[in-house]
Amino acid sequence: MKNLDPELLRKSLVEISLRAVGYLRKNFCTDEALEIVRGETIRADLASEKIIIDSLKELGIDFQAVTEESGLVGNGKYKFIIDPLDGSVNYKSCIPWCSVSIAALSEEKDIIAGVVAPVYEDGYPFSFSRGNGCYEGDRKIKPNKGSPNILFSYIEKLEQASDVAKIASREGLKVRSLGSSALEIIYTALNRSFAFLDLRGKLRNVDVSASIGFLKECGGLAKNEKGDYLRIDDRMVSSVGNVIASREEKRVEKIIKILNSEA
Repeated sequence: MKNLDPELLRKSLVEISLRAVGYLRKNFCTDEALEIVRGETIRADLASEKIIIDSLKELGIDFQAVTEESGLVGNGKYKFIIDPLDGSVNYKSCIPWCSVSIAALSEEKDIIAGVVAPVYEDGYPFSFSRGNGCYEGDRKIKPNKGSPNILFSYIEKLEQASDVAKIASREGLKVRSLGSSALEIIYTALNRSFAFLDLRGKLRNVDVSASIGFLKECGGLAKNEKGDYLRIDDRMVSSVGNVIASREEKRVEKIIKILNSEA
């Protein structure tokens, strides 16, 4: 693949993600996969990352990858942002709500294709390519209609809990935090949840790049609490700050107003 055609790239990334997911499913909850190899990193993280990097090399393009475990890999002009196991705490606990996430960026630093592939059994990869729509497996999909009553939310401070409770109460929502931000943003993009909200300031580009690209392709948006669109760093693993994401801009604006005590 000498040129980064977004649709061909999407299909390639789906195949690559399935190789990594295949390993993670086959070795799910085994002692070998859960072995701590450095810090909090388990063997499954490194094995999944190696599968992805090796598969990208097979595409025959000049690339550089920003990845959770190894940081910066390569020095090519095309960029990939990779989380080989989003929801690793779940995986360590033998909870299959976790995923493999890969985003591709153009030379202009736009996210042009990506995939978020669930580890849970029989889960189809969610993928997109710029201008070609969003897919679940091989099927092009559109967001659900209506107004869902789930709010995905992550907080760490007491005052944040008060804000989330206010949002949930005013909109009639049930609050959930399932442990894979990439998958939860995907579900939000498909209008299966009202919004995704993370106020910890800990999410990084590797965690959300592919899912934010999917969200945008599906017509949604993501901002921080100041109302600024998220910026994705393609040079290193780095924080994206707080995240408010939804299918509808009015939902994002309502949440931002409450967070800033304007409503």
